[in-house]
Amino acid sequence: MVGTAKLKRNRLFVFGDTDGPLSKAMFQHPLAVAYRDQKIFVADTYNSKIRQIDLNSKTVSTLAGASSSAEVALDEPAGLSLLGDQLYIADTNQHRIRILNLTTNELRTLEIDGLNPLTDTKPRRAVQLPKGARLQELDTAILESTQKSLTIPIEYLLPVGWKLNADAPQGYTAIWKDAAGATIDEASVAGTFSESGRSVKLNLQVPEGNVLTLQVGLTYYFCKADGTGLCLADSSI
Repeated sequence: MVGTAKLKRNRLFVFGDTDGPLSKAMFQHPLAVAYRDQKIFVADTYNSKIRQIDLNSKTVSTLAGASSSAEVALDEPAGLSLLGDQLYIADTNQHRIRILNLTTNELRTLEIDGLNPLTDTKPRRAVQLPKGARLQELDTAILESTQKSLTIPIEYLLPVGWKLNADAPQGYTAIWKDAAGATIDEASVAGTFSESGRSVKLNLQVPEGNVLTLQVGLTYYFCKADGTGLCLADSSI
């Protein structure tokens, strides 16, 4: 047994960074292992090292990560995969794959020709109108050719004696379409509002185009004004 496996209790809170005989070796939150030829390779995650357990000599040693140099240091490795003499390491906090040559002990970074990092790690989600909502026709608006924004009031209907639920996320979606009816994704937006009356004023960016169609959807939550009864949800377009 290695590390704190021999303890009957509190194993999670006893850790360290110690090489040597199995009975004295210590790890700190290892997350991955790989095996070859009576050797177990361990991603000793919180020690930011790759350790080796030699089952023949019953000892633990450090193979990589014990360095202040960014070229050879690891930062919380959390995954291992073994292919021949090459140990592939998920260098988690440095967002790269490292390769440790188990014959020469050389550590290098995996490079893939033609692969570039993403410029936008958060893909834009398509804006959608609420389904099954009541339809409300808006008046036609004529905009100046140089107008870049539009403030538009949208009414929503609440039953008499009801009010918006201030603790709920009232939401809107605004979808612009061009003259051919195609959605202008870069101008379509979604957000929340907090007005307490029966209408909401939205300040929207106007995309370029001669004839544009704007569809606005509201989803809102409301409760009895006297604080009794259930709260309900409704939507309109």
